[in-house]
Amino acid sequence: MVTRTRVHVILTDKSNSALLSAPQTLLDWGLTLADADWLEDAVPKTRLMSSEDATVLWGARHQLFKSRSPVTTDSKGVCQGDNTLRASGL
Repeated sequence: MVTRTRVHVILTDKSNSALLSAPQTLLDWGLTLADADWLEDAVPKTRLMSSEDATVLWGARHQLFKSRSPVTTDSKGVCQGDNTLRASGL
């Protein structure tokens, strides 16, 4: 019997996400095209990283966030009304 904890462990392992977001791998496993398409849409694109491509991927991550609004707060601030509170709470 598969428990919820076991399912959680399987789904949170990023190496599993990399496999589940690779359509050709899913087809090689014997999934139907419809099931592979569904998983491709459901699982965020995940890529295993090696030390060789870490610098390139780290630099490319900025492309993922270009659509953010210029009015957003930074990671250390919280927007409250018309004020931005820093992590120190001031």
